[in-house]
Amino acid sequence: MANVVKPLIVRYKNKDWKPFLENDMTEAGMKFLTEENALRGGGQWCHAYHKGSDPKTATEWIIVTNNGWYFKVGACYMIWHRSSSGAIVAQAIWSTAHLKKSVRNLIEHGTTLPDPGYTT
Repeated sequence: MANVVKPLIVRYKNKDWKPFLENDMTEAGMKFLTEENALRGGGQWCHAYHKGSDPKTATEWIIVTNNGWYFKVGACYMIWHRSSSGAIVAQAIWSTAHLKKSVRNLIEHGTTLPDPGYTT
């Protein structure tokens, strides 16, 4: 039996973003991640959303990796996405609860939220 990937959040207003529910990231998603070397330090992607109906051709992604500690002391996650200028940017996140809030805000409003657990 195959693993079932569950989306991080299921209810959100902007339906342009679709949860990526496959076990293996598409070539398009891996291209996005490797553009900024997002998996350095041994990280892996753990949640993803893409714009458009086909994740194989998507160019806009929101991808969460589990290597936040590599970028910021004590962080658990990194949220990777394209800024309005087109550059890939990331934000460190210290808790799963805040990760959900920040991804939801990114999908609905286009910005992440500062993490109140920020510690460096």
